[in-house]
Amino acid sequence: MKSTFNFKGQHSCKAAAIMCVDFRFWKETSNFFQDDLELKDFDLWTAPGAAKSILDETFFGIIKKKIKAVSVGLHQIKKIVLVNHADCGAYGGRDAFSSTEVEKNSHKQDLMQAKKKLQAEFPDLEIVIAYADLDQKGLEVNIVTVE
Repeated sequence: MKSTFNFKGQHSCKAAAIMCVDFRFWKETSNFFQDDLELKDFDLWTAPGAAKSILDETFFGIIKKKIKAVSVGLHQIKKIVLVNHADCGAYGGRDAFSSTEVEKNSHKQDLMQAKKKLQAEFPDLEIVIAYADLDQKGLEVNIVTVE
């Protein structure tokens, strides 16, 4: 199958996307970047828990260097998109929370803290945060920006 996008000869992109490594959300999250945010070209960075990893000093030191060197320095991005998701193993899964509302609020809090951290490090970039939620059956994914 051939890709509908051809980025050959292009060496810059609009954004860096940071999402969890969880395979269950890959397709919907990629579609969200391309369709909802209209980002056809973006660097993709994955880390367990996404925002949770950004809030971890050790991991943040590593990802910060990579984003500065590659996404900002080489690809001249203008935006970072950070996406957390429901039932995330890095957070202990859905069972770690007393309700889906508590889970969502916990993720929202971490996303907002991670956004502040990213803004402090990359003040010239737009930071977008989003949350991928599952329906009650755990089959359908709905992604919305936070704030």
